[in-house]
Amino acid sequence: FHPESLVLLRTAAPELQSRLASLHRLSPEYGQQLGSHLPMALAALDAMGASPNQLDRFANGYRASHTLTPQRDEGRRLRDWPALLGSFDFHADLRQSLAQQLRQQGRPLLLTQALPLLLESPGAAAFHGLIRTAHALESGVDAELVEALAYWGSRWLPLPETPAAAPEIGDPALWLDRLDAVQRHDAPTWQSDAPLIAQRMQTAARGRAWRRWRARPRRAICAAATSRCCTWSPGCARPPCWTRSSR
Repeated sequence: FHPESLVLLRTAAPELQSRLASLHRLSPEYGQQLGSHLPMALAALDAMGASPNQLDRFANGYRASHTLTPQRDEGRRLRDWPALLGSFDFHADLRQSLAQQLRQQGRPLLLTQALPLLLESPGAAAFHGLIRTAHALESGVDAELVEALAYWGSRWLPLPETPAAAPEIGDPALWLDRLDAVQRHDAPTWQSDAPLIAQRMQTAARGRAWRRWRARPRRAICAAATSRCCTWSPGCARPPCWTRSSR
């Protein structure tokens, strides 16, 4: 991965940057492990031309209705931060450790180290870690970037590997279509009772459709899933930023 290959499609307004800088320490989740959409929604509103008053009204209403509270735990600075991936109990430690890495090494080197690991689990927290990170990169607010990376890492949960003998598919759209076709043929009425999207993904990945083909490269999963995921959110019809190449 090369950070210079990132293409930022827009520049965040100063009004958005100041609000992200003041709100980034709010809890990343509410209720039963539901990801906060506040920073992403503010970015979408900013892209649609919302005024500062509109941003503030939305932020205040969302914070109150979703009971987002400030994070009190400062966390520990640990050098071996990858060992914390996938453990939300160590979210504060991961946040503090990534913040130290950013201060010491700068954004390009941090991204070079972190993104290849995190992209092993693009669907963590129902893709919200990845999408929040993309918006954070676009915003230019380092504190929000650290929060986004830490949330992605704390909910890191890679899907099972497909068999090595499975045919490879390089086109992410074709890969998704093949999965859909097999699933509809084998179990057209299948559904998961798991309460969270990420848990349903794990259940689906134990089925024959997932084992039938491998996506090549693995990042193709990330590109396809993010592209579709962003269309679910008003004002976000495409990934905020992506790479020039999926290689």
